[in-house]
Amino acid sequence: MELWTRQEAVTPTWCRDGRALWRRSGATVVLSAPLHDEVVLLEGTAALTWELLAERIDEDELVAPIADHFSVDGQQVREQLTAFLEGLLEYGAVRRT
Repeated sequence: MELWTRQEAVTPTWCRDGRALWRRSGATVVLSAPLHDEVVLLEGTAALTWELLAERIDEDELVAPIADHFSVDGQQVREQLTAFLEGLLEYGAVRRT
């Protein structure tokens, strides 16, 4: 009898960390995470991604609206999105579950 289970790839979900302070100034999001002195400015795709992170969202679900909004290929978005989210996580502005 073969005992194994198929493991599906689990796509992480992301959301803003409630401790991060931010404000929109025109098309730019000004972001400050706890325990950091540096302020980060998010523009373009980064600002749109921040808006989409208002609610917990699956990483796959982030790709389509960004690709559609900027009329770019979804694979191109996916490659850059993961690195961007990891950077926000390291900065302390988002949470991954």
